[in-house]
Amino acid sequence: MPLVGGMVAFVVVTLGLILWLMVGESTGKQRGLVVTNLRETEVVLTFDDGQTRRIKPGNSETLVATKADFPQKMRVTDTEGRVLFEQSVEYQALSDAEFRIAVGEDRIVFPVKPPGS
Repeated sequence: MPLVGGMVAFVVVTLGLILWLMVGESTGKQRGLVVTNLRETEVVLTFDDGQTRRIKPGNSETLVATKADFPQKMRVTDTEGRVLFEQSVEYQALSDAEFRIAVGEDRIVFPVKPPGS
């Protein structure tokens, strides 16, 4: 009997873990996305979902990245509203960059991880 009880407990725990992982993936886990301005001028970064941040040269701002909201387009403008560039971004690319990206001269820059990290 103890063997059957142990097997039932194992199945229940395993099913619970599987359900928890499935629900966790679909609940839209939020991550902080750190964006650094590498340009020499202040920029305004806008996401399709409406998030907007003004970022001074050399400074960083944090936005919210939710998996369900991607892919999204990031629009970078100057402070007068002139579009400098737009770029579509995938959630997986942000994840691969450990949610740290930068605004470059003509594109979003994803850092390269050192080998073995």
